[in-house]
Amino acid sequence: MYKPVVVYDIERSTRTNHFTRIVVESLVATNPTMTAMNRDTICSIWQTPAHEISTKHHLFFGFDSPRAHGQYMIRSDQRSSITELLNDSGKARLTTWLINQREQGERCPDVTREVIEAAQNAQDMSVPKRINRVLQFLGAPRGRRPTEGVTLDPNPEGTTLDGKGTAYYELLARSESITWEGDLKALLDHLEKNGLVNRIDLHGGLQFHYALELSGFERVEELREAHPDSDQAFVAMWFDDELEPAYVDGISRAIEGAGYRPLRVDKQQFADKIDDRIISEIRRSRFLVADFSQGKDGARGGVYYEAGFAHGLGRKVIFTCRKEDIDHVHFDTRQYNHILWENAEDLRKQLEERITAVMGDGPLKGRGET
Repeated sequence: MYKPVVVYDIERSTRTNHFTRIVVESLVATNPTMTAMNRDTICSIWQTPAHEISTKHHLFFGFDSPRAHGQYMIRSDQRSSITELLNDSGKARLTTWLINQREQGERCPDVTREVIEAAQNAQDMSVPKRINRVLQFLGAPRGRRPTEGVTLDPNPEGTTLDGKGTAYYELLARSESITWEGDLKALLDHLEKNGLVNRIDLHGGLQFHYALELSGFERVEELREAHPDSDQAFVAMWFDDELEPAYVDGISRAIEGAGYRPLRVDKQQFADKIDDRIISEIRRSRFLVADFSQGKDGARGGVYYEAGFAHGLGRKVIFTCRKEDIDHVHFDTRQYNHILWENAEDLRKQLEERITAVMGDGPLKGRGET
C-alpha cells in the first residue's frame, strides 16, 4: 500500500531572505518512518538511539527518535546550533515544541535556527503539568486495565532499543524531563507517594514497572474531562467584512465538514476585552481555530489572548493565517505550524484536513447536524 508523504526541498526567499520550504510529494511505502530507509543512527538533539529517515534532499537530515518522541528533520548546517545554543533544559523545551508541532498535524517538523533560538528562550514546563503528563502517559490507552502498566529501562544500552528503553525515552520526552535520578524518578516517586501509581522493581532494580492505582485512573479521567468531548469549535479571528467570506465559506464549512459545530462570538458581543461569554465558550469547546489575518491597523489582540487562554486550558489550537499576512504575525505565534491560505476554498480544504488529522472526525460527522 502506498500513500503520498510530504518531503522537502528548499529555496532562498527573495522577500524574507530566509530559507523556505517547497513541498514536494513523493510516493513511498507506508511505514512509521515515511521511507524504506530504517538505519540505526544517533539523534542530533539528544545523542541517543534513533532511526534515519530520508528527506529526499542532501541538505537535510531526518530522524525518528524516541527521545524526541517522533520524527523531525534538520538542515546539515544547523546541527551544530543545537549544541552551541541549547543546554539540556533547552533540548527538553525543544522536544516539547516538537511534540506540540506533531499534535498540530505536522508529522515531521523542521528544526530551524529560529526554532532553536526560541527553545533557548522559552519557559520550562511547570512541575504540575509535568506530573500530569506522566500520569496521562501511564494511563494511555484509555482501555488499559489496572493490572497493566509500563515497564521502563532507565539504562538502555546500545543503538537498538527494545520496548522498555523506547518507553523510557518517550516518557522523558512527554514530561520534559532530562535525566532519571532527581528528575523523572522524582515525578514518579511523587505519584507513588500520593497513591496514584504502583511500582515494581525488576531485575534487581535495573528496570521498573509502573501501573496506575485506581485513584490514578480517577485522576487521569479528571484530566480527560477537563478536555470535553464537545462538538463545539471556538473560532477566534479579526471581525471585518473583508474576512467574512473566509469565515463563512472557509472556516465554518471546514469545521462542519469535519463533524464539529463552529462558534464565533460576533463583533456586537465583543467589547474591547475578553468578556465572560468568550471565556465560558472557550471552556466549553473541544478545540479552537485561531486565524491571525489582519488589516492595515494591525492584529486584533483578542485572537492572541483567546489562543493563549485555550492553550492554558490544554485545548488544541489550530493556527491559520492569510498568506500575505504571515510576516506580520508575532514571533511567539509564528513558530507554530500555521495553515497559510490564499482564498476561502483553499482555507476550507486545508483546515478540514488539519482538523481531521489532529482531532479526528467529530461527533456530527455524516449526521447532517452541523
